[in-house]
Amino acid sequence: MSAIRRTFAIAGMHCTSCAMTIDWDLEDLDGVHEARTSYASARTEVTYDPSRVAFETITDTIVRAGFTAQALEGVLKNTTGDSP
Repeated sequence: MSAIRRTFAIAGMHCTSCAMTIDWDLEDLDGVHEARTSYASARTEVTYDPSRVAFETITDTIVRAGFTAQALEGVLKNTTGDSP
């Protein structure tokens, strides 16, 4: 499995339930392996397989949930699922 991890700044969250909604919606997408959203830091980290889900689909999903998302530069990295 080849996956990438991308971090997004999220605007519009009002509580931890908002963060959970983003995680659930993203993890329902075929090709998203993991989504971790922090209300406190207003960030979402998504690990996904780009051959199965498009970057635009991820951002569109966040927007459809009622939030705005901006991809942060310099945080894209290849992952293999192995622990360091």
